[in-house]
Amino acid sequence: MKMRIQNRKSFLKYAVGLFLATFGSGVYFIASTWMLYDLTGDATYTGLFVGIGFLPGLLLNLFFGTIIDRFNRKLLAILSNLVVTAATGIFLGLMQIGILHAWTIIGLHIIVQLSVSLYRPATQAFLAEIFDKNELPKVYSYTGAIGETGSLIGATLGGIILSFINPKYAILFNGIAFLASGILLFLIPHVNQEKVLNSKLKRSSVIADFIDGFQYLKAHPFLIQLFVIMFVGQLVLHSSNGLLSIYVADFLKKSTSLYGILQSTLSIGNIVGGVLTTWFLLTFKNRISIYSLTTVFIGLFLLTFGSYLPLAFTGVFLIGLGTTWLRVLMQSIQQIVTDKTYHGRMASYRMVINQGSVVVGAPILGVIAEKYGANVSYGVLLIPVFMVLLFAVYFAKQKQFVNVIQSITQKEKKQNAG
Repeated sequence: MKMRIQNRKSFLKYAVGLFLATFGSGVYFIASTWMLYDLTGDATYTGLFVGIGFLPGLLLNLFFGTIIDRFNRKLLAILSNLVVTAATGIFLGLMQIGILHAWTIIGLHIIVQLSVSLYRPATQAFLAEIFDKNELPKVYSYTGAIGETGSLIGATLGGIILSFINPKYAILFNGIAFLASGILLFLIPHVNQEKVLNSKLKRSSVIADFIDGFQYLKAHPFLIQLFVIMFVGQLVLHSSNGLLSIYVADFLKKSTSLYGILQSTLSIGNIVGGVLTTWFLLTFKNRISIYSLTTVFIGLFLLTFGSYLPLAFTGVFLIGLGTTWLRVLMQSIQQIVTDKTYHGRMASYRMVINQGSVVVGAPILGVIAEKYGANVSYGVLLIPVFMVLLFAVYFAKQKQFVNVIQSITQKEKKQNAG
């Protein structure tokens, strides 16, 4: 990635901060989902944990996008980190005095997810300010790989902590990691947004900006088609994270340690996908969404019908691999084709669709897992993946999509040749 010195330093600070945040999230998710299932013994609560956790973000994301396009994106990202740190402190306090209940865990998770709903589009828009748009595929793939490495280490360490140490330390790690991430974001040089944001946006009302964002989306149906492709990747990834503890405990009949290892395997798939993103793009070009979804479909199929451990590991790995290719490349294309004035709103609209699918799908999958088994829930996910795969075949032939891919690959080849 060719970056100016100032950008390189900013990238390193952001990358380290992202690693810490995802490390903390990995530990937190392992600890909280396992604690919830251990506390209740009911898979329905796990589905509610994943699904309801996204509900407030789903309702507020539309306005988050407008806020991100009006105010300092870096400071908004820092604020979200501090909120997670505060929620972690509350979690620890309730554990310490012994009044932590199932709905308390879910309630605190809602706060965490709400903060993440602000953090993600804010940081994506912030990165689009720092880097040239043609660098974004590499930036997102590198940061994606770094983030998944943090999740991998967090998931692995989370499983170990739960096996040998008091769970409160897993939650403590999360708070410390997010606090450090916020500090590193603060140290990134401020970008003058007046050069990026339309001054008209600053003078208009929030409601006017809200309506303007929808008008922009309506005028660009290509973005809607991208959102259709991307939502299934988020649905599968988040549902897989939530279902994995039930899958290990009830279907595979294994311990917490294996849960941590399988969660790590999912993260390894994410990391490998991030590292191979450029190769994948140059090799498959406008067919990237087709092959990404096919990879996810195979992974889900293996988890549905195979109780043999190697099949479970392969399935989880393929899900991590395919969802990473889908998310990183489609998000990069979205940022490239979107006017910078609308980056925050379009990122938030995408998250509304993504999180909406999880809010609706995760509780249903949790009920199915409780009644019929987690493997059946993975099987149900095959249905939306197959439907979107059929749409991806049509989407791959769209002229605008083909032109964007050609532009990216040509510039990538020139950089490699240079």
